[in-house]
Amino acid sequence: MVLKGIVAERAEAKGTIVKLKDELVALNKAEERRRGQAYALVGKKTAHVLAKDLDRQPEFRADADVRFDFGSDRIFVDGETGFGASSMVVLKNSFHLALLLASLEAEFFNYPRWALFDNIEDKGMEQIRSHNFQRIVVSESESATVDHQIILTTSMLAPELIGSPLLVGDQYTHENRSLDLSED
Repeated sequence: MVLKGIVAERAEAKGTIVKLKDELVALNKAEERRRGQAYALVGKKTAHVLAKDLDRQPEFRADADVRFDFGSDRIFVDGETGFGASSMVVLKNSFHLALLLASLEAEFFNYPRWALFDNIEDKGMEQIRSHNFQRIVVSESESATVDHQIILTTSMLAPELIGSPLLVGDQYTHENRSLDLSED
């Protein structure tokens, strides 16, 4: 009688193990599928943003194949990674904007609905190109239907944004410096 009980418990435990292994396989497949969907969406969104850049880099177009590798910290556009310094700044910022945009579109996307851009004028960025990227950010943000926040710092503010309700705090100039040393 005791032996029958132990044999039954063992059979039940084996059944539970098989069931849990099957569930684990299904979960891993679902995770892999979602990761593939997320990577494809970010690539598509990055190409979408890049296509709005000024005509400085022929590879930056809406149908570009954008892929990325977090392990090597690289972004590929049609298999290429070697672009000019300012184009690399646009590429990296476009990728970060695409991550945000993907998180706003795909409910399963576990990424904060918040972004900080603090280097859009890095590496000799042209003022007109910086202004264009700012316009892209504003346009994409305004067309989003999910609450989010974007913080963008710039020393070359696009003229139409001056005095805009999108701005927070003072605009610093040569006359209005960020460090106030006056004694009040």
